[in-house]
Amino acid sequence: MFTVDEPLPRLSSNRFSTPLWVSIAAVGMLVGDFCAYRFSLGPLLVNSVLLLLPASVLTLDWRRRRALLASVRGRDSQIASEFVMAFANDAADPRVVRAVHDTVQEYLRPIHPQFPISDTDPVAALLLENTIEAEQSLLHLIARRSGRSLEGAAQNPYFHKIHSVHDLTLFFNAQPRATAH
Repeated sequence: MFTVDEPLPRLSSNRFSTPLWVSIAAVGMLVGDFCAYRFSLGPLLVNSVLLLLPASVLTLDWRRRRALLASVRGRDSQIASEFVMAFANDAADPRVVRAVHDTVQEYLRPIHPQFPISDTDPVAALLLENTIEAEQSLLHLIARRSGRSLEGAAQNPYFHKIHSVHDLTLFFNAQPRATAH
C-alpha cells in the first residue's frame, strides 16, 4: 500500500471495486430480509433479486479478462520494437518507453504470458483490479523503472489526459527525472 502526498492521475473512471459491490449487496440482502419479514414478502424472492447485483458485478472481471484475451488474438505478431516505433515522432526517452511497456506487460502476465501491448490500448481496459491501490502501485512501479519522479504530477500536461498506453508513456516522459536520495 502506498501513501501519496500529491495527487496521482486516475487510470480508470470506475470508483467502485468488486469488494465494495459485494458489501453493498450483503447489506441490501439484510434490508431485504427485514422488509420480507416486516411486510410479508417472500424472502426467497427478495434475496434472489438482490443476488443478481453482486453476480453481475463479479462477472465483470471475467468479462474484462476475456475481452483482453480477444484483443490479443488479432496481434500475436506484435513485438516490443513496434511499441517503441510508435514513439519515434514524440522524442520520448527510450528508458521511459521500455519501462511502461515492460511494466504493463508484466502486470498483464496473469492474462497472457507475453501480452502484445499496443500504444493505442486503453489503460482502463488493461487494469486487472479496478482499485486506486492497484493504479498507484502500477504508477509507482513505472516511475521507479523509468527513473522518473511522481512529484508535481498534478502539473503534468498529461495529468487528466491519460486514456491510452501512449498517453501514459507521454505522462512519464514529461515527469522530471528522479533524484538520488
